[in-house]
Amino acid sequence: MSNMEQVDIPAQVSATSYMQNLMVDGDEDEDVRLHMAAVCGDAPGLTSILQESEITQWLNHRVRPYLAPPLRLAVSGDSPECVQILLSATGCNVDLEDVKGQTPLFVATSMRKLETMKVF
Repeated sequence: MSNMEQVDIPAQVSATSYMQNLMVDGDEDEDVRLHMAAVCGDAPGLTSILQESEITQWLNHRVRPYLAPPLRLAVSGDSPECVQILLSATGCNVDLEDVKGQTPLFVATSMRKLETMKVF
């Protein structure tokens, strides 16, 4: 017998959406809209959010559980378009590491995301 509890995913939630929500665990006082748009591959949403002047303080903010900034999440979400948008944003730190010490480019390379690698 296993001590692991089975968790059922509600029928209306896709497994992908469920996993994306697990990748961004922000506190109530954190604005994680950039992170969610990046991991979901929502390029129009990301562009819209970046128009807000106060959002720049969250551009390099790392969220639990992987201490990943939006750029790292865009790579994980396999969205070259979101990666390009974030790289074009003033102040985006391309060398910011996650909890494992991995940069976004390292992750793209190790996961063999060729289209994303070309954006860097």
